[in-house]
Formats: sequence, structure tokens, C-alpha cells
Amino acid sequence: MGLSVGAAEAASRNAEPAHAAHGLQRWELPFSPGPLSADEFAAYWHEGYLVKSGLLSETLLRRAREAVDAEVDLVAEALLKAGKIHDACRNEGFETRLARIERQFPSASVLLHKRGVLPEAFSELWGNCQLTAAVQQLLGPDIAGHPVWNLRSKAPQQAEMNVPWHQDNAYMSEEAWNNLTVVAWIPLVDADENNGCMQVVKQGHRSGQTAKHTCCQGGTWYVEMDEQDAAQKLHVDMQQDVITCPMSAGSVLLMSAHSMLLLPRFLHCYVP
Repeated sequence: MGLSVGAAEAASRNAEPAHAAHGLQRWELPFSPGPLSADEFAAYWHEGYLVKSGLLSETLLRRAREAVDAEVDLVAEALLKAGKIHDACRNEGFETRLARIERQFPSASVLLHKRGVLPEAFSELWGNCQLTAAVQQLLGPDIAGHPVWNLRSKAPQQAEMNVPWHQDNAYMSEEAWNNLTVVAWIPLVDADENNGCMQVVKQGHRSGQTAKHTCCQGGTWYVEMDEQDAAQKLHVDMQQDVITCPMSAGSVLLMSAHSMLLLPRFLHCYVP
């Protein structure tokens, strides 16, 4: 089961329309010292994403996991009281409890996602000085926190948590496309291709454009990118340029909101 916290931080400085000739180059700043090394800084701008380890403290991550435990407990007890499940799985660990509950009530992870409660520990994680310092290296000192955050729990066989190809810009109004946004995805357990890590399309951000998206995919609330339009408009190969990003718990995937990303289904998963 993959759990992640998504947070976005947006610069307050505007630029020319995003379809201008030089794409995102107009936003690129000179390197300044901070949590990101010069090589990491350059890689982010060149590829459109960066996996950064060691940015967040174990205390922050432990508090975030405890907050998730508390949220799962509230969902489990509510389902138990309503007669939707027969076992709240109180003896299960952090990595397996929600998956066990899903066996009894297949939409438990959706209920968790839709609670919309921002625990204090998530707020601390989202505004952590190391995370904001890394974002300031990319955007400059004057940044504003975007109000969107998500807790995504990827339980086995839960289609509603399989996010299709998209650019995060597609969830924003077009006026926001003229502000550069950095998105952070933080897994709270180790994530790989077997349990649902992120995939990105390298260099899909460089044109500074947003491809055609439609809403909504299947019975979900997700927008879905037109891959043919993306290939033409963003100058990428949707077969050859896809990068799978396995990550250890607590590492951070930094992306541009112009980047293309996918939170795929499990290739396989076993919960004992």
C-alpha cells in the first residue's frame, strides 16, 4: 500500500504567457546555496523533476504517519459503527491496516481521501523549513503556498486511486499558468513499481505549455491528458520518455506543475 502527501508551492512572480517561445527558461534562476546541490538544481530544470532524499526529518515523518493512523482509525470506527465492516483491524500495522479494511469495504481509501481534514502534522510537513528552502532555490525568496494538498492511499485493486497521465496545471485556471508552481510528492512508505510509485515524462515541462485534458476519467474526479496532443505540443515521446521513480519513505519528488505525471495501478501487490 502506498501512502503519500501531496503539497504544492507557487511563486508569486508572474511571467509572460506560458506558450512564449522560450518555455520555462524565463523562470530559471541562477543557482543559490540551499538544500539542493548545484547538480540537483540543474537536473530539476533540465528534466522537470527531482527525487531528493534526506530533506525531511524522521520526527516529521513519524508525526505524519501517526496522523494517518488517527485518520484511518476514525474511518474504521465509523464503518464499524455503521455495520459496513465487521473488524476494524486495530492490530494491523501502518502499511497494511487500510488494505485489510478495504477487503471488507472497498471504498474505505476513498473515504479517507475525501475527509479533507488537514492534520497539524501535515501542516508542519507542508511548511517545513527545509522543503520551503528547496522551493525557494527554484522559485526565489517570494513564494506563496498553494492551498491544495492530498492524502492518497493506494490500496490494492482500488481503481479510484489510479491517477491517469496529467499535468497539475490542468487542475488550475488558465490565469494560474503564468505562475510557476513546484509540486512535492512525499511517500510515507517505500514506493516502487510494485506498489504504486510515481511515473513522470522527462522534459515534458520545457515547452511551458499545457496539453489538452478532459474531465473526468471513468467514474473518478481526475482529469486525463490527451497523450497524442501532449506528444505534439510538449515534444515528448510517451513511450520512450517515461521514467519510473521508486522512492524510499520520506524522500521528496519535486516537479513542475507543467511536468507530466502518473500515479499508476499496482503491477502486483500481496498483503498477507
